[in-house]
Amino acid sequence: GPLPTRPLDEKSYLSYARDGCTDAQLASALSEMYPGRKEPWLHMADDDPCLYIRILQADEAESWFPEELAPALRHFGGVVPLTVVADVSGRHDGTTQVRQLAVALLSRFKGIAEDEYSDRLWSLDEIQRDACVDGHRFFDFKHPHGTSSPG
Repeated sequence: GPLPTRPLDEKSYLSYARDGCTDAQLASALSEMYPGRKEPWLHMADDDPCLYIRILQADEAESWFPEELAPALRHFGGVVPLTVVADVSGRHDGTTQVRQLAVALLSRFKGIAEDEYSDRLWSLDEIQRDACVDGHRFFDFKHPHGTSSPG
């Protein structure tokens, strides 16, 4: 069927896991983090859904996010990693919730995180330190790639 389109006011973030981690392990971890929920797991903010979290199969990740996936493919030696995607509701800023999710996932599973606002992959350490790299922080949608330096 046709691929679902994402509303323009949604922001997305992707997290990648590797090293023998399975879909089932990821799903189990997300169900522990969000009790009583199953896919899509909802991260609530003030009783309102803020993040819609899904696990993408390899073919979905390749068809939905080909550009975003390219750096991860290089990082993982050409293997499509397990991908968790969080769509942030347009009603919320989402920065705090995305960081919480990224830290929780990367603390449990070896991997990296990526957002749509910079051209780089982020490590758990960088997200926890709120590292600023080339004028950007993780999930810095207020300063997308290219806006911090003069064009």
